[in-house]
Amino acid sequence: MKQLLAEKVYQTVYNDIYYNKKYSLNDFLIEQEIADACGVSKGTASEALHRLCIEGHIVSYPRKGYQVAFITQEEVRQAMDVRASVEALAVKLAIENASDEAIRALYDIDYSEEIEPGDLSMQGRMYGNGAFHRGLAALSGNKFIESIVDSLLQTVARVTIFFALENEDLGSVIGAHEEIIEAMLARDTPRALTALGKDLDRKLTVEKMIL
Repeated sequence: MKQLLAEKVYQTVYNDIYYNKKYSLNDFLIEQEIADACGVSKGTASEALHRLCIEGHIVSYPRKGYQVAFITQEEVRQAMDVRASVEALAVKLAIENASDEAIRALYDIDYSEEIEPGDLSMQGRMYGNGAFHRGLAALSGNKFIESIVDSLLQTVARVTIFFALENEDLGSVIGAHEEIIEAMLARDTPRALTALGKDLDRKLTVEKMIL
């Protein structure tokens, strides 16, 4: 029962940080206040906050509380540099080993899943982009690549989800992804890597604009 309550508190605080915008970057969360707001014990709230801390969403400061984590522009750049290298390897492995059917499955990603009706802007791009790049990593057949890409996507999302990127529509995201898929189906590694580079470069440029 305690685990279920802790999971509920975790999800509530996570949503309040990223989706409900209840907290801003660098705001402090007080354990007792979270417990009171969620109607749980302080120990249960502590368990949920500890998990958020481990995942990097908040930072613990003794006698002060938990602060919403902030990521610098340089950290975003470093994360994107690693993504470029790791995802390039994923593309190469997928072209060598993945079937056409498996690659075509990337076309079927639902960019609207879990998004409120009529709201396909920021959250649609975030969800769809993450699903595509996780799928791309999975095609590599290397579980370590999958793990690294998932971690990096979460890192960058902790910044971008705070901002509505109105200058980039959902269609441009899907178009960039389709260009990568088409090159992979043609087994054209240089073309696929060029398309991937353009996709990641565009994301880095947009993220720089909001920091």
